[in-house]
Formats: sequence, structure tokens, C-alpha cells
Amino acid sequence: MAPDARPHISIIIVTHNSLTSLRGCLATLARAEAIDTCELILVDNASSDCTPDDLARLWSGARVVSLPENTGFASACNTGADLARGDYLLFLNPDVQVDSDALTKLVAAADATGDGGLISARLRNPDGTFHATSRNFPTLGNLLFSRGSILSQFLGSRIDKRGKYTLPDIREITEVP
Repeated sequence: MAPDARPHISIIIVTHNSLTSLRGCLATLARAEAIDTCELILVDNASSDCTPDDLARLWSGARVVSLPENTGFASACNTGADLARGDYLLFLNPDVQVDSDALTKLVAAADATGDGGLISARLRNPDGTFHATSRNFPTLGNLLFSRGSILSQFLGSRIDKRGKYTLPDIREITEVP
């Protein structure tokens, strides 16, 4: 992307001693469709593993912000967002492997919904299995019986699954609470 061109997507990655996983993330991003319409902003939260020194070398043209202390994930995301110039913000964890068509699909989903405040991708674990990310609006009932709670572990399959907190695998664009 030309230095003076407005990016379509600002990709913000917050790091803290995550150079090893970041290398894999950047390798998959480099192969992504529409990457030439993106800017990359890397916010390092006071890493001690030489991450800031290697970031500029790993992705030329990336804006690297080296924070003098670990301000926390949310604060570092806000730092990146303040620098962003893109139409869309993509907050990406450094351990994510991006499918080649992911950026194109996320923008298409955002454009199709028109009023979505947040768009989340369908995530998969390294072995390809579904990684749950969508949740129902929390209620006392679904939180008490959610995956991992003491009650759900004790009662097991006797729990009514209709009011679950964690939503199942959804393969199409779906509004979630």
C-alpha cells in the first residue's frame, strides 16, 4: 500500500514476549487476500524477548509502538486504535493463524450487516476443531450451568441445553446477543 493511501483495515496486534507465535501470525497475514489494503500496527507491552527489535524487521512498513511498561491488553489495544487510519479495526492476537480469505470475508460480513458494532470470525483450534467464542447474554441460569461450572460438571447431561451460555458452532453470519 502506498504510504499516503488510506488503509481499508488497520490490523492491531498487541504483543508481550510473544515473538515466536507472532512470526507464525505474520507469515499467514502476508499470504492473506487484501493484505495490500491494510496497515499493521504492532503495540509491544514491554517485552523482554527482543520483540520490538524484531517486529520492524519481520514486517517492513509496520508501525511499531514499544511501551515502556506493560499497560495491559485493553490499554495497548486503545493505543493501537488511536494510531489507526483504516475504515475497519482488526484486533488480532499474536498466536492467531489467519486463513488466506479471512480479511476479505470479515470485510464482506461487516459491509453486509451495515450496523454491526463488532464482527467476530469463526475460530478453530490448531487441530481444526471449533473454538467457541460466541455467547448468549448472561443470565443467572446460563452462568450457573455454563460449560466449566461446578453445577454443569456435577449434573452433566441432565442439564437443559437450550439456555446455554456458550453458543454452538455457527457457520453463517448470525447476530448474537
